[in-house]
Amino acid sequence: MKFIGIDPGINASGVWDEDTLLTEKAYSLPLWGLFDMLRLKRETKIEPFTIVVENSNLVKGNWHGKSARGNVGKNKGISQTIVAFLEAHNIPFVEIKPNGYSVMAKNKNLFVLESQYQSSTNEHERAAFYICQAGKKQWVLSHKVRSNQVNKKAPGLEA
Repeated sequence: MKFIGIDPGINASGVWDEDTLLTEKAYSLPLWGLFDMLRLKRETKIEPFTIVVENSNLVKGNWHGKSARGNVGKNKGISQTIVAFLEAHNIPFVEIKPNGYSVMAKNKNLFVLESQYQSSTNEHERAAFYICQAGKKQWVLSHKVRSNQVNKKAPGLEA
């Protein structure tokens, strides 16, 4: 299973693509370019993949008051639009809460060390890498729980 991390943004979303055969795994795409890439992958893909998207709408009580930076509401809208697109096109995805991925992405040296990726990247592309890694862990944990529940026999059905 391959994963594609998305850090939603107003002008362009950062993308970390484990699924690509290209040497460039990190790139930025405007919303419509992102949709084209996702649709093309769904239509031409043989091996399964899962999208990991950071969705700030998962944070309860997301009121920012005076500390709000300019694009909080717009990024929430972009997140919702991406999730709606994924649902409408039956593309498997995992949503994760914001958890400081943009802060981690500011450290270029740590990113290169953890990703082994040497090409030039911007902060959103690096955040998409961390989002991808977090979503991968969440996906694995959720599928372990599901498989454990399926394997347990219901009481009274033992032979």
